[in-house]
Amino acid sequence: MSLIKAPFRHSFLTLAIIALLTGCAADTPPTPAVAALPTAAVTETAMPTAVPPTIAPPSSPATMPTATPTAVPAITPPIAPPTPTVADTATPSPTAIPLPPLPAPTDTPPPNPADFAAKPPALTAVAQIGQPMTKFAEYGDFVYAAAGMNLLVIDFSDPTAPRQVNALAVPGIRILSLTVDGSVLLVSTIPYSTVDAAPVSALFYDVTTPGLPRFAGDFTSLYWNENAIISSGQYFTAGGGIYNPFALRAVDFSDPANAQETLLYEFPEITWPNLPRSVALARQGDVIIIFLDDERRAIDISNFDAPVETAVTEDMPQTPPAAEPGRYQLLPDAVQLLDRTDPANPVVIGQFDRPTFAAYDIAVIDGFAYVVSEEGALRIVDVSDPAAPQLAALAAAEPALANVERVFAVGPYLGTLERPKNGVGRLQFWDTAAVPGLTRISATPVTLETGIRAVAVGNGRLYILTGTGLHITDIANLRTPQEIGSWAVPNGEAVTVSGDIVYLAGANGLTLLDVSTPSAIQEIGALSLFAPPESSGGVQGCALVKSAPDQLHLTNISLIGQTVYVASSNGCLTAIDVANSAQPELVGSALFGALAVYRDMFVWHNFLVGVIDEQVMETERRLTYFNQTPPDSGFWQPAASLELIGEYAHSPRGVVYGDYVFVTNGRSGAFIIRAAND
Repeated sequence: MSLIKAPFRHSFLTLAIIALLTGCAADTPPTPAVAALPTAAVTETAMPTAVPPTIAPPSSPATMPTATPTAVPAITPPIAPPTPTVADTATPSPTAIPLPPLPAPTDTPPPNPADFAAKPPALTAVAQIGQPMTKFAEYGDFVYAAAGMNLLVIDFSDPTAPRQVNALAVPGIRILSLTVDGSVLLVSTIPYSTVDAAPVSALFYDVTTPGLPRFAGDFTSLYWNENAIISSGQYFTAGGGIYNPFALRAVDFSDPANAQETLLYEFPEITWPNLPRSVALARQGDVIIIFLDDERRAIDISNFDAPVETAVTEDMPQTPPAAEPGRYQLLPDAVQLLDRTDPANPVVIGQFDRPTFAAYDIAVIDGFAYVVSEEGALRIVDVSDPAAPQLAALAAAEPALANVERVFAVGPYLGTLERPKNGVGRLQFWDTAAVPGLTRISATPVTLETGIRAVAVGNGRLYILTGTGLHITDIANLRTPQEIGSWAVPNGEAVTVSGDIVYLAGANGLTLLDVSTPSAIQEIGALSLFAPPESSGGVQGCALVKSAPDQLHLTNISLIGQTVYVASSNGCLTAIDVANSAQPELVGSALFGALAVYRDMFVWHNFLVGVIDEQVMETERRLTYFNQTPPDSGFWQPAASLELIGEYAHSPRGVVYGDYVFVTNGRSGAFIIRAAND
């Protein structure tokens, strides 16, 4: 599941993405703003290392392995998560709750483990939480459902208590379809790829033992569409890309370990950029009918070695055939078993529920993730085993935990910030010792004119950046937070802090503030960055200090030692030396992606970690590690990178917890990603 990426894709990636969106190109996949709490400001407990299920090829490639029947372990049927007890300290104890000790900033970052230089950390998608189920296939009393890149196996042999009996981590970045043919489960996916025209991969699983699918082989040169024809060990599909004309293809997977392409018929006149927007297939005897937008084409396949186009006749289907209703139906958060005795009025006789929820912000404390979900609801997820997260509680019913916009960890305590209303928000602190029960420590009104852009904790203070200014609250005693200062800054995007110096990034570039006296904040340094003129050529000068036509809008910021790293809206990553606060100096600057924007950056083991939002594809996300040294090549080389796919666009946020990175993905939930070099 880990991936070491090659240099970033070039601008013609945009064309590949558009082709995929039109329904027939399988070039590079689509998927799903504010900054997060710097890791240096949080004291956390590392979780135990957990490794997700691995998918290994069969020992012998000649034949499909024979599964040995194994008893499926019992799993308690899903139940609604409890609503946590929220204890309100109506009469606060006079005993102060001091801010827990946090790591002190240093000019020199601690060294990385000795083997990091030779073997940088890899990224592995361990699990997702809250994501909906999107595809399914039925096989007798079993249903195979796709949830993110997890393949869930659900047993309906007892309709009154269906249960999940297995989950496989499927390699790739999106599951496109699931189909059972005989005793083979075919999973079509978009695999990891560093090229501009990524093929679709067909993965074959032996389901002789339905509860224990076993990997049996794959084939990775297919073009995919939802209405591919799969029967009797043959997979028919049609599509095209930037470099290949539209074509009808067939693959024989009767021996999954040795799948072979058996038919190819190309339409040389149908090429990029005039590929059809919709593609569907139907079969009538030895003829494949292809529906291309408003046109039909017919291919005689009686001789696989020499397929020929034939005339479309009136007896051929006029429209793509509708799928026959099966025993089951899929909802985003449930799989239902239906009694279709009366086809017009199916009756639900069994239902497997799987909680789904959005994730717009996240904090992790002692093995529990606190997720800001729909309408400001707070969900509590047990992530003590990152590969098997479990929803522990829903705090949405509590008025004290409604309308939450941001969450952050302060040692063992949880901080929440509500969306501002009429220029005022509410800051609350919670004791998580009895989680999923929470004890409120304090509730304090804070001045917030607009939505919250970023939050940072440092030097006993909470720094809240909105679209119009920076607000400072003293949290040395969590029972009695007090606002102690503010600074007007339009269009601020990100904030980090070290000692008494605050670093702001936004439309006006980088600003350094002395906050040693919060009631009298002083600007002590600034640096504006500009995009070079187009005539300068190359990408090595993606940021300039001297005046230029276009000032860069900085979108995020991170601090390692005495170097600030800022991301900008033109896909530029810039290193700035801030050893002399009054005169910050540009160290180096280079592109990390031509049309990409970092929406969150943080630090893990002295590596920059960033979540990239591809502007050309609203639903694409990429989590990337970078070495800090500015490159000479013009591209900042990633140490490792991982695609994050979701159904809905959302500005992502991330937080590091031990060897794991948690990244929110909007209405598609959140990713749990292991970051390690072992």
